[in-house]
Formats: sequence, C-alpha cells, structure tokens
Amino acid sequence: MITTSDHSTEGAAGGSVSEGQWADIYWGLLETEDPQKVGLLKLYNQWKPWIQTLHPYTPPSDPPHMTLFYDRDGDEMYQHAFYEEVEGRQWEINSDYIVIGKEGVAAAVALTSEQLEWYEMAGEAIPHVTLAIGTTHQAKDLGPMCRNLKSLRDWSDTQIPTVQFSSSAQAYRIWSITYDQVLLEHRQIERFHGREKMDHPDSAPMLDSLPENLWSVGSADVGFCQQVDPMTFELSDYTPIWQMQYYIIQNQRQ
Repeated sequence: MITTSDHSTEGAAGGSVSEGQWADIYWGLLETEDPQKVGLLKLYNQWKPWIQTLHPYTPPSDPPHMTLFYDRDGDEMYQHAFYEEVEGRQWEINSDYIVIGKEGVAAAVALTSEQLEWYEMAGEAIPHVTLAIGTTHQAKDLGPMCRNLKSLRDWSDTQIPTVQFSSSAQAYRIWSITYDQVLLEHRQIERFHGREKMDHPDSAPMLDSLPENLWSVGSADVGFCQQVDPMTFELSDYTPIWQMQYYIIQNQRQ
C-alpha cells in the first residue's frame, strides 16, 4: 500500500510525482449485476430515455461506485484499518430510490450500521452512487445534491405511480428497491480529479494579489491603461484601401 505521506508516488504513466498531487479514495465498486435481481444500472437504463429529456447529462468518468472516504490529507489510521479489515471484501448495498436534479442523477444508498462505520463523507453528502452528471456540474456536486433532496418535505406524487416531484428543487425521485454488490477498494487518484470545472484553490489569493488599477471599474475605461503608453501607427501610403483592393482584383482578372 502507498500512503500519501510518502515523499513521492508513481504516477499513472510510471513517472515520479511529488507529494501533494495525489489523494486516496476508498470506494465500493459496483460488481456485475445479478440477472435475477434489479440493480441500479438496470433500473437507470430503464428510465434513461425519459431522464435524458429533463436535462442534458453525461456519464461519469469513473466506473459506477459508492465513495466511502475521499482523503486529501493522508489519514494513515483509516488506511491501515481499511486494509486490515475490509479491503477486497464484497458488500451488498440496497437503494430505495433514484433522484434526478440539474446536478445529475444518483441513487441514495442505505448502509447498515456496520457499513456506516466506514463512511467518512457525512458532513457533505450521504451514501450514493452517481449515475449521470449534469453538463455544467461535476461528480462532487452529486453528494450535496442527494443530501439536500433527502431533507425536502415537499415531495408530491405524479401521474406515474413510482415518481415524485419537488417543486422547490425542481427535482424528481423514482422509488424502486435495488440490490447490488460492491467490491471495496482503495485507489490513489490525482488530487483534483473530478474537479476540472472549478477554480484552483489558489486562484482567489493570486487574483487578490494583482494591483487594483489592472481592472476596469466601468465601461468608460475599457481600452485605457494608465500605465501603458498608447500605441500609434504611421501610414506610409495614403491611398484609400478600397482603391487598392479594386486594383488587385483587376490585375487578377487580367
């Protein structure tokens, strides 16, 4: 096992990567579904044609999984316990519903009390499996979305018996019990994997360090830089441009 406290790690291409560029992710990777049971992917694919009419969605870049812990600080105690007790094991997970919002499509997962002991994302999300991502959003937005939608109290029935709608969130919920097996794994990923659509954490301090007179304060000062001399041009030929174009065209025809 490689920990983030090492001085360097081997990147995907085999090169040495300096400390701080990697994070540890602990997840349950969805296994092949039992054909005798309804799994999450089977349920999602059944509803996908209708779901795609609600918002533009793209498939997640990672394989379907349930994240237990996204560790950016190198928690060696969690890593050691995970390696000793559960890595490589299979869990059965159940879901009661799929939620559909502008951020994406995800299934809320009901973990047992034993399984919840390994879940370290409770402050920002609830256990879930991401099925699709809104084109203007990222995978990390799905956890907070699931958490927020779970707390809503304005879910109302629709003309479809298993579908509910929340007017406050403009979101849908499809009720259906699913059964899946997940394989518990620990992987190292790039530190900002899945966050490509957000600013770098250092971007705000860097912008704040720039001088104020660099920015315009209104439409009237666009194009006027007080600390830069204006650019001037001297024309050596005062022949109107349209006459030059006409002359060139005539020569080409000859």
